Amino acid sequence: MNIDVSYDRREAFDAEYAFADSPYGEMIGVFSSKGLCYLGFALPDRETVLAHVKAIYPNMRLAESVTERDIFVPDLTLHLIGTPFQIDVWRALLEVGRGETICYSELARRAGHAEAVRAAASAVGDNPITLLVPCHRIVRRDGSIGQYYWGSEMKRRILSDEGAI
Repeated sequence: MNIDVSYDRREAFDAEYAFADSPYGEMIGVFSSKGLCYLGFALPDRETVLAHVKAIYPNMRLAESVTERDIFVPDLTLHLIGTPFQIDVWRALLEVGRGETICYSELARRAGHAEAVRAAASAVGDNPITLLVPCHRIVRRDGSIGQYYWGSEMKRRILSDEGAI
């Protein structure tokens, strides 16, 4: 997977979105000229998730894609848009392998910010590219599932499918 980075979510840019089916339900992918900048579930419905995307990127000019987009291709470029700290955490998330889970303190250490566990947890919560930047692989220190933007049952299902639990 290739990665392109931008550091300002308030920056104006054009993007296209497309919906696609996944084993976990309908998803939306949002593509800037640099790559996939958002991937999330269409929950509870398409309108709600579109409003969520617009809130994350307030100056994005968003249009429905007129061409078919494949969200799950191996050579996909991810366009990570966040603070330098968030980018460090999201890059560390990309190194957490399928079938593996780690706690927030381990993620903070791997991101190079061992003393910033709460801030790393916040960056996990702000991850705009679910599944591909695998925030679902971060669990509590005691091994419990913890929270997930899309619900703890969805997180449990994904981790089970990956063989992590």
